[in-house]
Amino acid sequence: MRSIATTHLHAFVCLFRLACVHIQPGVARTQWYAPEIDDSVMVAEAIPVGEFADITIGDWRGYDLVAAR
Repeated sequence: MRSIATTHLHAFVCLFRLACVHIQPGVARTQWYAPEIDDSVMVAEAIPVGEFADITIGDWRGYDLVAAR
């Protein structure tokens, strides 16, 4: 299962710009993700909580995506 997820997440790296809503400092979710089910997007802590921001995916950690800096 993890290899499938890694392959899926690898496809996102540097290919997509996503709109994310910040749910806590440094953590967001995309507009399509369900908060109790799907993984998170790690983002800069300077972005205000509750705001949407366009980000580019730069990496992944396990099941989570990491925004490019």
